Amino acid sequence: MRGFAPLLSWTCGLALHGSIASLRAETTVTVLDTEAAAPVTTAERAFFDGELAATLRSQQLTVTAKSDRDLIFAEEKRLQTCTTAVCIERIGRLLGSRFVVRAEAAVSRSGTTPTEDEPKKDKAGKVVAPKTTPGSWTLKLVLFHVDIGASGAQVQTDCPRCDTAQAGQALSELLQKALFEEAARPRGSLGIASKPPGALVFVDGTDLGVTPFKRSTYSGKHRLVLRSAGFRSVERDIEVPESQRLQLDIALVEGSDPAEVPTEAKTPVYKKWWFWVAVGGAAAAVAGATTAGVLASSAPTVNGSPATNHFVF
Repeated sequence: MRGFAPLLSWTCGLALHGSIASLRAETTVTVLDTEAAAPVTTAERAFFDGELAATLRSQQLTVTAKSDRDLIFAEEKRLQTCTTAVCIERIGRLLGSRFVVRAEAAVSRSGTTPTEDEPKKDKAGKVVAPKTTPGSWTLKLVLFHVDIGASGAQVQTDCPRCDTAQAGQALSELLQKALFEEAARPRGSLGIASKPPGALVFVDGTDLGVTPFKRSTYSGKHRLVLRSAGFRSVERDIEVPESQRLQLDIALVEGSDPAEVPTEAKTPVYKKWWFWVAVGGAAAAVAGATTAGVLASSAPTVNGSPATNHFVF
């Protein structure tokens, strides 16, 4: 038995390591085309997209095929240019991705502006950095968590006197920073029941579903709005505790709002991911199954269930 215990410990540790690696390998990320205006060229944007994809794969994350993403855009053309949280979440849902990456690049160059050219690839099929005049780059990146329905990290950096290869390296490092920051963010969960049920739920201006509502979220302060036809909207400043669930029971009052409540850009209800779930009566169960993140998870209580803060309005 003395020899068996270390072996059992080693075997369990190996299995746990394998499970974590498997989880990361099964996490899919969609990379949107890098947004940039002249004088950033098509070849430079393609190189940046390739660097982002390579960075994700180095972290054992699966990158959505560009052909799959383009197919979604062909079916819903407005998603190509829409940058609201509702649109980004829909892209992620349609592609089965946990994260969506949006990058922006801008550069100021002295001298001749490079011509718009086609991307070139090496023998391995990787897009190579085009040779261009160094410039002062400003790089921005947003890592959107689809399961939570919010931005998990927004980062920015400057790369002065950088050529395209150096700017691509800086963007790669920016993505690694975003992944780390997102994983480190504390999480909780939010549950909302309303009378009557079926009210639209907006968290920080984003339409996330209908009541009864249950979803993982980043802990901290949020702005909650409930809306339902024939009833007055409810607005609350809430705070989701770390590693706990905030449960709200809200009774709606019949009437109408004195003024329009500002919300996210309008999306037809039948095109929202949660609509058909709600029709089937499983909205709460599906929303409750979302994961907290790739590298971080909420700590359970003694009985293995999240602690709950329960409020009634």
